[in-house]
Parts: sequence; C-alpha cells; structure tokens
Amino acid sequence: MIKVRIIGADGNEHNTTTLVDSGASENFIDKAYAEASGIPMQQKATPTRVLTIDGSEVTSGPVTHDAQVHLTINHHEEDIRLHCITIGNAPIILGLPRLKLHDPVIGWKNHTVKFHSDHCAEKCLPSSPRANTVPEEKATEQYYRKTPEEEENWEISETDPWEVCQTVNNKIKETSKTSKNPVPLEYHEFIEVFTEKEAMVPPSHRTQDHHIPLEEGKTSPYEPLRPLNEEK
Repeated sequence: MIKVRIIGADGNEHNTTTLVDSGASENFIDKAYAEASGIPMQQKATPTRVLTIDGSEVTSGPVTHDAQVHLTINHHEEDIRLHCITIGNAPIILGLPRLKLHDPVIGWKNHTVKFHSDHCAEKCLPSSPRANTVPEEKATEQYYRKTPEEEENWEISETDPWEVCQTVNNKIKETSKTSKNPVPLEYHEFIEVFTEKEAMVPPSHRTQDHHIPLEEGKTSPYEPLRPLNEEK
C-alpha cells in the first residue's frame, strides 16, 4: 500500500492509501469511500463491465460513475480518472494501465516505488531528474586508481571488489617476504584456490556447461594471452 493525497473535482483534499495491482485492468476507487469522503463522481455515458480474474463480473455490477482526481505521491503528481466500484479492502487501486504509462521502478525488497520514466520527467515531476556530471579524469580515476604504497589499517569495502582484490594481493606480497607460505592466515579457509595443483585441474562438468561444437580437421584461431594486471 502506498500513501497518496487526492483532490477531487470540488477542490477538497484527502489523504489515503492505494493498492498497486498489476493484475487490475483499470484504475479504481471504492464507491463507498468516495461517497463517505464527499469526492464528486461523474456519471458515465455508457456503463462499463469489470471482470474479475475468473472472468465473472464484479458483484457491484457495471461501472456507472467515475471520479476525476488529482493524485499526488510524494513529489509525483498526475490527473487520473478512477472507476467507481465496490472494493472493500482498499480505497483506491492503481492498475496495469497506469503502470504502463508511468513505468515505475519497484524495489520489492525495500518496498519502494520510484518514478524515473521519460513520461514522468515531462508530465508528473516538478523538475526533471538530472545527473551531475564530473570531469572525465575524475570519473576514470575512480576505477583506475593506484593502490597506495603505504597505507595502514586499510579497510576493505564490501561494495568495491577492486579494493578487495587489491588488499588481498598486497597482503600476499607482504607475507611472501617473511614467510614460506605467502597466503595470509585469514585466507587459509580458501587456501586451495591459491595452490598450483588446483589451478592446473579444470573444473568438473556441470549441467550449465556451454557446448562448443568442434569441426574435425580444423584448428581454433590463435589469440595471444593478454595480461589482466598492471605488472609486466
């Protein structure tokens, strides 16, 4: 459920909640809620049938009235027409047509809804989303920075794999100068991945293996090995 603010045709403001439902074929407002809140409803020229998921018509019968409202979700504003039906468990339902129009980004884990689409930037938001630019050298420095030569108590960032790899490599280099075993003690849990024997054995076959068809009498093209680190 999302907290929203709606303003009816009479200009009165109402704070309520809405259910976002991709299975709903239209956008709806509970008729009893609209009547109790005094939200003006307009009669439709032609009643519309609304079907449930099993194909049967809703118990309240054909939709005979709509409610034109101005709907606000935080800074996102829009004018929307809601079909008046009997819902019961939610004052408003925003269905698939609105999801297609606004194309929101839904964070299922954190229960967030973000409106980043071009339509919202042009029609619904007070100001268009913008990205702050930085000089090219600053941007590249973030990904191709040099490892500090002398750094004490260097913390490993869980969100930066580059720093994790560089920290492990540095510790291995430091340990190899004073110990026969170059793998630091805190990484002995994974010591097998550092052995030459393990590196010479190909991984076992799995169901996800990609099949490469080989043609008899032909050889694969030669490509030189390319170093992946900065050392020569």
